[in-house]
Amino acid sequence: MNFGHFPKALRHFAHLQTTIHLATLACALERHQKSKGRYPERLEGLMPEFLQKLPYEVVNGQPFHYRRSADGTFVLYSVGWDECDDGGVASTQKNGKETGDWVWFYPPVEPK
Repeated sequence: MNFGHFPKALRHFAHLQTTIHLATLACALERHQKSKGRYPERLEGLMPEFLQKLPYEVVNGQPFHYRRSADGTFVLYSVGWDECDDGGVASTQKNGKETGDWVWFYPPVEPK
C-alpha cells in the first residue's frame, strides 16, 4: 500500500488545527487585555473567564508556549512539526525539512 502523500496531509492538518488553537488563544488573550488592561502572566489566567479550558498542541499534546514581552505584546507558539522548542522562532523549510516553531505573530504579519 502506498501512503505517498499521507505524511504531508497529516502535517498540513496538524498545522491548520494548531493555527485554530493559536487563534483561539490569541482572541482570549486580547479579551483579557481589553478587560484587565494587561495580558495574563500565564495562559491559565484565561480560565474560566475567557476560556473554559486551554487547548493543547496537536503534535505533542503539550501546552502551548506563551510569554509576555517587555513592549506590551506577547509571544505565542507551538513547537511545530519537528517538536523542538526554538523559543518562538518561526518555521522555515531547508532541504525539504521543516524546522522552527509555529508562531502566532503579534502584531499580525501581512502575507507576502
